[in-house]
Amino acid sequence: MHLFEPASILSAAAVLMAVTWTTSAEQPNVCTVVQGRDGQKGEKGDPGPLGNQGEKGVQGPPGKAGPPGPAGSIGEQGRKGDMGPQGAPCNMERVSGLETSLAAALSRIAKLEKAAEVNSVITLSCTDSGSRGAYASCSADYAPVSCACGMGCGSWDIQNGKTCHCQCGGMDWTTARCCKTV
Repeated sequence: MHLFEPASILSAAAVLMAVTWTTSAEQPNVCTVVQGRDGQKGEKGDPGPLGNQGEKGVQGPPGKAGPPGPAGSIGEQGRKGDMGPQGAPCNMERVSGLETSLAAALSRIAKLEKAAEVNSVITLSCTDSGSRGAYASCSADYAPVSCACGMGCGSWDIQNGKTCHCQCGGMDWTTARCCKTV
């Protein structure tokens, strides 16, 4: 049996490893390693190579909104709209009511002419009577002489000699100009 202790594994205080070589017919060149006592801690080695990059993490929540941006420039004027649909055909009932109103107005004018022959001065007292919707009426002793309609409507008639009627759909207001002789 041969005892071999390499110098690279010896320290001044203890034997780290012993190697025993035996030679026999059954086991030629068998080497046995025997662990010795712990030795002193060695110096720190060089750092190893960098590892592989890890997987991408989970996306975080969105950040808060930034301040509002500057106001944009004023856009160009829009194009003119298409012409609207044709209005409804003339209602004969309305025409008949207009004829009645016209006849009443002519009768009043005739009375005024007679009064003018008697008196040289005729005095009229006029007032406005307005309401929401498409109709406005004058009080008992007044007669409508004209009408004004909201929403730019210029189509009106006088019904029964007492009521202004604006003929456009969805009317928001109507005013009657009502007059009487004084």
